Amino acid sequence: MAGAAVGAGIVYTDAGEPNKFSLKRAASHLHDGTNKRSRCTVYKADDDSGIPLIQLDFKAAHQYPRPERTEQNQARNTTWYDVGVYADTKGKDSTSLYFRCTSSEGGRPTEYVNAGMFSTESKLKGNFVSSDRMNILNSVARHVAAQLKCGKEARLSDEVAEKQDEKGD
Repeated sequence: MAGAAVGAGIVYTDAGEPNKFSLKRAASHLHDGTNKRSRCTVYKADDDSGIPLIQLDFKAAHQYPRPERTEQNQARNTTWYDVGVYADTKGKDSTSLYFRCTSSEGGRPTEYVNAGMFSTESKLKGNFVSSDRMNILNSVARHVAAQLKCGKEARLSDEVAEKQDEKGD
């Protein structure tokens, strides 16, 4: 892990904290670089490949993408979801969710949180589909939003539905 230090068998982030995911750490490091943020990395118990099953990351964002039906999005099998201000899955590995939650660092406010989840197709077994990935990410994002005290403005529901119109809006 780039930038991580090891001491007494414990891996530390560049922020000098144990590299262990918690909602509190995810919320308090939204504005930090990747090596300081609290990413949730899940490995299969019997797998020593070093390749995660899934990895979740939360970071502050000034804006969010707009859904577009482009050839590139169609080629990547993009599916949009009606949760937060923007949510999509691409292919069998990328899941993104943006929700409204104002925060600031050093006087520079941001209006959104970008929740992302990466999964490795070869590690997922069975009928693991786009909506499963979005439900996992949405569930953790709801808890991060609650930790940030922005649960209502985040618009993260208990269940996630695909958007039905032509534009993905």
